[in-house]
Amino acid sequence: MANLQEIRRRIASVQNTQKITRAMKLVAAAKVRRVQETLTTTRTHAEHLLGLTERLLSRNPEFSHPLMQDRKGKRVRLIVLTSDRGLCGSFNHTIVQEAAKWIQREGQEKDISVTLIGRKGAELFGRRHLTVHDKRTGLYDTEINFASVDLVNDYVQDFDEEHIDEVYCFYSRFESVVRQTVVLEKLLPCHFKPREDSFDPNWIIEPDENTLLTWLIRSNLFAQQHRIFHESIASEHGARMAAMESATINAGDVLSSLTLSYNRLRQDAITREVVEVISGASSQSQV
Repeated sequence: MANLQEIRRRIASVQNTQKITRAMKLVAAAKVRRVQETLTTTRTHAEHLLGLTERLLSRNPEFSHPLMQDRKGKRVRLIVLTSDRGLCGSFNHTIVQEAAKWIQREGQEKDISVTLIGRKGAELFGRRHLTVHDKRTGLYDTEINFASVDLVNDYVQDFDEEHIDEVYCFYSRFESVVRQTVVLEKLLPCHFKPREDSFDPNWIIEPDENTLLTWLIRSNLFAQQHRIFHESIASEHGARMAAMESATINAGDVLSSLTLSYNRLRQDAITREVVEVISGASSQSQV
């Protein structure tokens, strides 16, 4: 009976765990749907702002800006975006692993300083010998727009003061609920592709085109960083939803196995009791 009691306790424990994972899956699914809507808007804004900048630069090829100047220096700022919370499968581990491989490969020729966004990234990178410029946690609980502006201002100031020569960002791009792709994106210096349209709009630009381009180039950084934050958030919720669904299925498999073991032990116990009764009855009849 001790074994039966132990199995009953394990079944109850797994059932409680399954309820929790199922509830977390539903919460993650609701968050994914909400974040997807915001991400769609953020992507559209960033794409339109980039397109406008590239069209104006195509009209004014001689325009130059300090944030567009390529440098031959080797000082690199790497931004790594992870989550503050766990229970999202291999989401954080994959990002940190890819970033670590890149640092190991590029670190031989470049001086790399790292900005870690998210508590999990700080924990996973904590045991590595890296030059950490900054650690930021709890940003996802605040207004993302403010966090994006603060982060961009930080590395733009270092770039302007020539403390760094390049800025890269490792993050997880949201493809679908079941698919997220780790991406390395170069943020500084800014690079724009010439974009020629089939029509030449008769724009009225005030105060002048150069002033507008100066504003657009910095605004592009804010828009792209804002998009990257939302890509990471959507990927986190998608990864958590998939992880909780997998955990719920695994809990169901464990329950099936435990229930089968419980039924077998119970059947064995009943069989032994029946044999003992029959044996006792036989002994009584022989007397």
